[in-house]
Amino acid sequence: MVRILTDSAVDFSEELARQLNVEVLPLGVTFEDGMAYRDRVDLQPEEFYEKLAACEKLPKTSQPNLGDVLTAFENARDAGDEMVAIFISSQLSGTYQSACMAADTVEYPGIHVVDSLNAAMGQHLLVRLAVQLRDAGKTLVQIATDLEHAKEHLHLVAA
Repeated sequence: MVRILTDSAVDFSEELARQLNVEVLPLGVTFEDGMAYRDRVDLQPEEFYEKLAACEKLPKTSQPNLGDVLTAFENARDAGDEMVAIFISSQLSGTYQSACMAADTVEYPGIHVVDSLNAAMGQHLLVRLAVQLRDAGKTLVQIATDLEHAKEHLHLVAA
């Protein structure tokens, strides 16, 4: 079985992640008052926007806990499953680089880490493509290859 792992920049609800059988690791969010939260675990989107409206400075984000990434990779390995991990752009976060180091630590060839080169809807679309490919019975290599090709044709514009 091919498992799919991503981070909360994908902006999936808990219900959608469960329906698609995708594991989502939370990014960290720290507000100007020093309060730190795990996205969609300690802080739901509605609460985030309420806090954001009251801020003078934008909150800072941090990558998922490295231990959580390692655990996800080890769980896949120990179950004999493969895993494609699709993370927020390496140009926006250190998540991809940390995940690559975690994959090297686990030393399991059944893990492929993808730099989405996107966030939000762009990353969301790549994860949905991975789900479609997995559900169609594609192999890990086929999924990873298709994702690498697809991300070159996906462009996120923010205003």
